[in-house]
Amino acid sequence: MRLNRAVIVFGIVGFGGVLLGLCFWGTFVWQDTYDAQFRPNDFAVLSNGIVVFDTMRGDHRGDAIYMYNPRTAELRIVCKLSGDVKEIEAINDQECLVIVQVYPQRFSSKERLLRLDLTNGKIHSYNAGEKHRYLNLTRLGRSRFILQRAQIHIYLGPFGWEPHGDIEGWFVFDVEKGSLTPANIQTMPYFIVQVLPGGHTALVGVRSSRGMKLSLAQLAPPVGAGDTRIAQRKPLRIEGKMAVVDTRRRWVYFVVETADGFEIWRLELSNGSTLKVTSVSTSLHRLKPANGNLYYLTGDGSKSVWMISENNTPIEVVSGIR
Repeated sequence: MRLNRAVIVFGIVGFGGVLLGLCFWGTFVWQDTYDAQFRPNDFAVLSNGIVVFDTMRGDHRGDAIYMYNPRTAELRIVCKLSGDVKEIEAINDQECLVIVQVYPQRFSSKERLLRLDLTNGKIHSYNAGEKHRYLNLTRLGRSRFILQRAQIHIYLGPFGWEPHGDIEGWFVFDVEKGSLTPANIQTMPYFIVQVLPGGHTALVGVRSSRGMKLSLAQLAPPVGAGDTRIAQRKPLRIEGKMAVVDTRRRWVYFVVETADGFEIWRLELSNGSTLKVTSVSTSLHRLKPANGNLYYLTGDGSKSVWMISENNTPIEVVSGIR
């Protein structure tokens, strides 16, 4: 009798442990699957208004890079990649930087920083770091970009190996030299949202219930010229989930989450006035300033790139991105 009770108790405890492990593992797998299936695409806008974007290849072996000219409605494929595109940033009207994640083996991945020639589809790979991830690629100068690098650690979980990433810091990438050098930026307790070209100014934030409280910070010395600190900070008295400063530094666009979706607002830096620009009822993935306009990516399954100009009228530029 006692033996039977012991067996029952052991079985209940064991079953509970299995359920707990499955929940833990299921959460991890769900997050990984969500990232793979519903990952945000990326895009870049050239100075002539042409949009460069990634979409899934028809053979499910990776992504393809396309160019679309809104003026002529011409759509052209640039190249096919064996991997998932994470970020795209224009170097000039003929070249782009692309961060792509490839999977050489079933349970491993590498991220590569590619220089893509838009005229002929030729690719130059700068690296193949197996334990690194790259994110927040932003132009710093004519041939210099800033990005964050994360160190990936693999730990054994209840039912498999699980990756965890630790942000190492900011790095300056020189396209011409092909070099990646650490940029010592100390902005605590604020985090960097956007470094503006030149590296003298940054949009910074602190976490809040609505996303982040935003400030405009003057940096000294500029990014890449030494140990960068916040020399002066101007609170903007706005909060949002995402935010960017436009290329002419007139406005800060910021996103507010609502019960019906998202709203894009604009703060005028000269007088501090705010204006609601538009509402988005689907998912809102990315904000990008280019050519004095704001571009943003929306959609759940099929995605679209929209543009907002000075008159605040949203225009759908590209649709059907998957």
